[in-house]
Amino acid sequence: MIEIPLGNRNYFFWNRINSFSIQANVIIGIDRLLINKILRRVKLPVTKMIKIKREDFESKNWSLNPLKFPVNIMTAYDFAYQADTICNIGTQHNLLDHMKLVFDECEEIVIEEFDPRLKAYNVFLFKNKILSCASLHSAFVIGDGIHTIAQLMEIENDRRSALVETVDIGLLKMDLGYKENLHSLGLSLDHIPEADEKIILTLDPSPQRGGSTQSFDIKRIHPHIAQTLIKASTVLNLECISFNISCKDISEPPNTQPLFISPCCYPDLSMHETPLSGEGIAISKIMLKDLIYRHPFSYLKHILYSLFNHNNEEQPHEITSR
Repeated sequence: MIEIPLGNRNYFFWNRINSFSIQANVIIGIDRLLINKILRRVKLPVTKMIKIKREDFESKNWSLNPLKFPVNIMTAYDFAYQADTICNIGTQHNLLDHMKLVFDECEEIVIEEFDPRLKAYNVFLFKNKILSCASLHSAFVIGDGIHTIAQLMEIENDRRSALVETVDIGLLKMDLGYKENLHSLGLSLDHIPEADEKIILTLDPSPQRGGSTQSFDIKRIHPHIAQTLIKASTVLNLECISFNISCKDISEPPNTQPLFISPCCYPDLSMHETPLSGEGIAISKIMLKDLIYRHPFSYLKHILYSLFNHNNEEQPHEITSR
């Protein structure tokens, strides 16, 4: 945790939690279905979503309507840590199997419609201004005609392990999402892909689950999509927020393609500051400058105090050395 005292206030930062947004709004924002309804009410493009409680599932008092397959399963609440998402579930049988496993770990889940044809992006906004965009890519391996999928995953994990110290990424891990996607492809871990064959391991593009990030020029975001995100940020009244975007091409107008947005009230700065590909944006510095502008005299006081203490600490050392 980082504490920054300025003026008569203390600003705290921990993990993805920051002091900029109104925390009451953030708490509301972690309820995936509630935030979905808020945005839908003002006619913003969100996916169809339902919430199911464990007790209703066990008593069979639930229905998938009005959703259609394929669907995703997620925890009902989006906390500051990365919650697992099981993507592209295509049948009722598989859905029931996954729901049983997920309900072993939580009391409520949400299910949303999913379109596997769409690309994924994450756009970061600060004070209703777009600062950065990252293109998200799901975990994959490239075949060489020799190694199995399991072996290729180990090779890729060796490469990613060397980057963990500087980039916030996770390793390839055979969890429910991976198993579901490989099952849909009719593949197993023992399968040997052909040379240069690309095997998508999961359709969840999260970097923490083996995905990768690439910086994307915000000037290429279509103006209508940008305005949609700014409107959503304004509606939620959150100064620091990011949105997961699903569409065919974020550079194209939204009226020519499917477009869905999903807010992240605890945004992940790392995918924008240290993407695996491309140049990052120093978002944290921009946010710190904003704090300084709020308390210019207090900041100046800290600078003078630091200089004064620095001189006092150095002077005895200089005297002793003589």
